[in-house]
Amino acid sequence: MNLLIYIVYYVCVLLIVFISGIWLASIFGRGIFKDSKLVLSFLLGFLWLILVSSWSSFIGLTFERSSIYILGISIFLSLIALAWEIRTKNLSSWQPSKNIIMLVSLAFVSGIVILSPVLIFKAINLYNDAFTYLSISDYLLTHSYFDEARPDANSPWLTQMKLYQVMGYRMGSQFFLSLITAIFSRHFSLDLYISVLAIGQFMLVLAIWLFNKYVMKLSNVALTIIVLFTALHIGIPIQNTINAFFPQAYGMVIIVLVFTFMIIAYSNNTGRIQHILLSSISIAALVVTYSELVPFAFISMFAVLIYLLYKDKDIKSLLLKSSVIVLCAILLSNIALIKAFQAIKGQLSAVVGHHIDYTLWNYVQLILSLHPIMNDGSLYNKYPIINLILSFFTVLCVILIVIGFSRNKLSREFVILYCLSSSFLLMLFYFIFVAHNPWNTAVRGHSWNIYKTVQYLFVLVPSFVGSGIMFFYYKSGITRKLTYLLGLTFISLNMMLTYYFDYVNTSPVRSYTGNKVNPLNEYYKLYEMLKNEKRPINIIVPDNLNTHTNVLSYILRDHILVSDWSKVPSINHMLAPNDRTPELRKDAVTLIYKPNSQSGAASMEILQDNVHVDIVSGVHSLEQNKEHKWYWSSGDIHIKTINTLDVKKTLSLTFIVWLPPTIKDSKDIEILYKNNLINKINIQPNVPNPININIPIDAGEGSITLKYLGEVVKVGGDPRQLGFSLVDFHYSIKN
Repeated sequence: MNLLIYIVYYVCVLLIVFISGIWLASIFGRGIFKDSKLVLSFLLGFLWLILVSSWSSFIGLTFERSSIYILGISIFLSLIALAWEIRTKNLSSWQPSKNIIMLVSLAFVSGIVILSPVLIFKAINLYNDAFTYLSISDYLLTHSYFDEARPDANSPWLTQMKLYQVMGYRMGSQFFLSLITAIFSRHFSLDLYISVLAIGQFMLVLAIWLFNKYVMKLSNVALTIIVLFTALHIGIPIQNTINAFFPQAYGMVIIVLVFTFMIIAYSNNTGRIQHILLSSISIAALVVTYSELVPFAFISMFAVLIYLLYKDKDIKSLLLKSSVIVLCAILLSNIALIKAFQAIKGQLSAVVGHHIDYTLWNYVQLILSLHPIMNDGSLYNKYPIINLILSFFTVLCVILIVIGFSRNKLSREFVILYCLSSSFLLMLFYFIFVAHNPWNTAVRGHSWNIYKTVQYLFVLVPSFVGSGIMFFYYKSGITRKLTYLLGLTFISLNMMLTYYFDYVNTSPVRSYTGNKVNPLNEYYKLYEMLKNEKRPINIIVPDNLNTHTNVLSYILRDHILVSDWSKVPSINHMLAPNDRTPELRKDAVTLIYKPNSQSGAASMEILQDNVHVDIVSGVHSLEQNKEHKWYWSSGDIHIKTINTLDVKKTLSLTFIVWLPPTIKDSKDIEILYKNNLINKINIQPNVPNPININIPIDAGEGSITLKYLGEVVKVGGDPRQLGFSLVDFHYSIKN
């Protein structure tokens, strides 16, 4: 696929969203929003398409059927709105100011940053949660939400839709992706995936600008700082989006809009109905898209409501507005609200993620995006001087932000900001001091939830940063120059870190597919290679590459697939027990994992001789020189055999065995097939021991064990435990 197509898709989806929101911006872009209709059109089009796509799927329509109607109705309503604007001579209100042009331009660039992995390295990391979201989106192309997914041993990709149907998990981003995929008539959501991810980052920049302009009422200087900080922030929003935290990326956009519209609805008596409806629309979209953030939004807005009740004494009006907002939001979110309660209830008892041992200092640097903690901070471990420089800038930034922010008057806007922060701070207090760590139950501190809560809190961080740095910008002399230096450092650093992160984050794709030039294309190549294949497909992949298996099951979803799904965590738990380990089909094409295959694709090759042998465990990494290739064992070596024929075959194994140089006595190795002793071989020290053995293997799967009867040792400074070396391992079929 031409890489420029991703930019074309990105631009086209932005246009679809913008056009879909024109009619809403025309209705709601009055009063205080009259100068921001362009921005509103993007944001409201975004909310509208999420909600209307959810409604269409809930009522039983597929996106292949409904997408043309959704797009057509959206365009029709916007044309009517534009005609009305022309008739009332109000079209000039759509003319963007220089600030709006700069805002949209920076938001567009921010979206391009999301595309950078595929533009630079021709790859995206499909091995986190992408498999789930792509599978669900593809399912919705031809099914509605309530069409029950029925995964079985031959359709593993359906487990993802089944999981979300059973658990009631959030679906807004998947609805949106499926809608866009259907509009462009693509077979795979993967084609649009990275471009649709970029839409979320674009919207986040606009949403945070809108909040700080109309709620915080900050100056243009502060808004510029905030927009730059958000648009290039690799630490949280960009890193999360590229890492495929798809619903979270969209959810963080929408919670900012919830805060914005609700506070304006509470604070303004003019245009009350318009602000109430905007609040309801944004809440409904949040319920549909990312229910995890609903409790945060509720607690934050409850704190704001308490403050305003105390401050304004207008109890009747505020309670009435709250009631109407909630009622309208319930009506707009409908079924999704019931599912959200179901999902939240299930998530309260679930253990997800993994242990993250970040310190407070790590989190400060992460939030400021001056030292994003990713992949064990390998860049900084290699170059300690970089760590030292960034630590200096971190301390400097914290001092400037704290001093600058503290000089602001305790205005109504800043009290509201503190109230909005309350939910995140309360959750952090709970997860740090009350909740137990599920990975170490002897201590408190649920590290994964701390990590996620800090990410959620990010939506308010730009307000603190912008208002803090702004104070020094207005000073003369060295402090103002210092703000320019910080700005240039931030921009340069985050561009460099984004490149580095893209490289590291896409390295698994290069490794798994065996293609370092255009790794993403390998999966499309595999699809084309087998597109016309009518037979079932056996998939044989090493156990430690289960995420690669996920993508294979997605890209080959049109076929009957057979594999050992019990080794794939994201698939096996939604399959019936008897579907997790199906027998390989004798009438099938068999795909085996063969790195750097010249005749296959994505490191998968069609098995030609119907027998496959694979070393599955008990060895350290492969080593080689110009003459030999070898593994050092860590004890016993376990080998899997697969015979796709109905008859026994004789397997001939040839290899050379060496003992570690510190071993002075001979040792024995037993060769077992299916735990039955085939041969016992005596291995002499300090000399090569060539082995050639024939083993009759049954049809189907079997196992060979090279059982080492000696002790494992360490040699010199090598930290590994070594048993024996397996040199130049080869196999062939004798009959």
